[in-house]
Amino acid sequence: MRGWIAVLLAGVLAGCTGPATAGGGPSTAPADTGMPCATHDEGRPLPGDFVPVSAARCVLVDDGSRDSATWIREEQVARGGLDALVRALRLPSEPRQALPCPMPVPIGITLTDRHGTSVVPDPPRNFCGLPLSAVQDAIDALHWQVISRTRVPRT
Repeated sequence: MRGWIAVLLAGVLAGCTGPATAGGGPSTAPADTGMPCATHDEGRPLPGDFVPVSAARCVLVDDGSRDSATWIREEQVARGGLDALVRALRLPSEPRQALPCPMPVPIGITLTDRHGTSVVPDPPRNFCGLPLSAVQDAIDALHWQVISRTRVPRT
């Protein structure tokens, strides 16, 4: 749950940029890539022929100081080991039910293939419209590498 909150806060507060460049590698100047964090896009189903080689996300981290007025926004990338995530993203959604449910939260990732094409995936959803837990479990299992840290105000 904590991961979902951090990703949501990152999208609301930060406006970070993705790390992928046309060559698929990390950008040394993320603000120049022009690619918004996935949390700003609604996403789309993962195309059947799309084979990602990296995933990118932005998360907010508490800086640990007691009365800090800032978060630390981390831009992270995972390269490889994406098979479980791809399988989870291709699962079918459950039928939606008319129940009181929490507000859906974006998964907050961008996938990039070896050609530099990026996709913000729309995950399969449970009966409440929330991303299936298999998707978050696969995201949590990735080896995330921090490629940049930026202080952002808490608002």
